[in-house]
Amino acid sequence: MTTTTPSTTTATPAPTPAKGAARGLSSSATKRLLIEVICYLAAGVVILGLGLLDATSDLTFWPKAGLMTLAIALVAAGLLSQAPRRVIAMRELRSYFYSPVGYVVMFLYTLIAGMFFVLFVFDGGGPASMRPLFESLVWVMIAICPAISMRLFAEELRSGTIETLMTSPVTDTQVVIGKWLGAVAFFATLCLPTVACVVALAWKADPDYGPIYTGYLGLLLVASLYLAIGALGSVLTRNQIIAYFISAFIILIISVVAQFLPEYLSPSLGKAVAYINVYGQYLDFSKGLIDTSHFVYFFSITGFFLVVTVKALESRKWR
Repeated sequence: MTTTTPSTTTATPAPTPAKGAARGLSSSATKRLLIEVICYLAAGVVILGLGLLDATSDLTFWPKAGLMTLAIALVAAGLLSQAPRRVIAMRELRSYFYSPVGYVVMFLYTLIAGMFFVLFVFDGGGPASMRPLFESLVWVMIAICPAISMRLFAEELRSGTIETLMTSPVTDTQVVIGKWLGAVAFFATLCLPTVACVVALAWKADPDYGPIYTGYLGLLLVASLYLAIGALGSVLTRNQIIAYFISAFIILIISVVAQFLPEYLSPSLGKAVAYINVYGQYLDFSKGLIDTSHFVYFFSITGFFLVVTVKALESRKWR
């Protein structure tokens, strides 16, 4: 009788490209993070340098405007340095044009801006300035910005698509910043039709383009803050209407309430409350004045609400 000896085969270890890919991915992510940090640091250096130059020398308007635009561009470059943020931002921007809400908001904003331009600028009999229009639009944005941001998270929470988004290889911070950037980009598109107002004003008179430039810049900063507040309101509820009123309530506190409340407070407390007043921070922009303290205000308060939104989104994982 013959006996067969079972053959023993030595299993060769499977190649592990995943580890190399993971190392490559980690290295790539580290590089992107480094680029982002460098952009933010460079923006801070530009703002600090502008403040020092402004205090020690008489800079003319356009060099100051150029430096401040560079600082904003560096911050934007840092925010867009992460590929997932860009993808989410583009997805969010496109979604506004697939929704009737986006077109309604665009129509209302353009209509109101046109009416205010005709009433306060074109036929107002005043100087050739866009300042009355810009200062009016800051108040209009109290109602417009919550309408833009109310669907950012509330719609996805209601439909359940937020689960798909959160299980994809993106972080909560990337989701929040991406959606917020998409909303800011949509607001920027709302401002494009108002360029026709500038053309009409230039046809009728000879305006100073400095205050027009800073006026638009200030509107974008105000919208960025309001939309960060709106993102927080949207992440707190599945109902878009409730999200709208939460956002509008917070915006009213830092705009309308902070505008009139200091009159009834002590001088020291009133000064502190007046500092958070968005309208007060915007006025210099409409006048064509560039003050680094206003940029610090908008950057810091907007960043604060974005951080709170990220924490609120993270807390939903534990519910």
